[in-house]
Amino acid sequence: MTGWHLAGTPLSIEERQPELEAFYHHLFPPKPPRQVVPVSIQAPENLSDADIVARATLAPSGLRFARLWSGDTASYDGDHSRADLALCGALTFWTGGDTERIDRLFRQSGLMRPKWDERHFGSGETYRVRTIARALSGFAFSSQPAGGSVSPRARQAH
Repeated sequence: MTGWHLAGTPLSIEERQPELEAFYHHLFPPKPPRQVVPVSIQAPENLSDADIVARATLAPSGLRFARLWSGDTASYDGDHSRADLALCGALTFWTGGDTERIDRLFRQSGLMRPKWDERHFGSGETYRVRTIARALSGFAFSSQPAGGSVSPRARQAH
């Protein structure tokens, strides 16, 4: 780089790509690939909506759920759409992906607003349908959850 030759070193530039890569990986070892673990969701159908809300509130992430349930968007910088999606994601887990139940529970939450039923997309979809579909796409359903299979309702955005 400087043009000054260091005594005892070759005058020519040598190909050393494998050595450079080995040195780089020595300094910066590759991170192991993240493993995606499919989530098996089988919500008990005999639970009432109140039971589901109570269980979600008592779970390890219960404080976050309770804030969303009450309509608090502060954790999402006041962005209602992000909060809506987060609540729908949690409801997807707790309902086993039952889109009708996600809708019914969301309507009981403090996040419910008129936008939920408005058509906002060129396809004529409602904000509700789009948000629930996005929440469902964030979960990997295994083909055989414990105790049965995911209902067809869990695979479609209703």
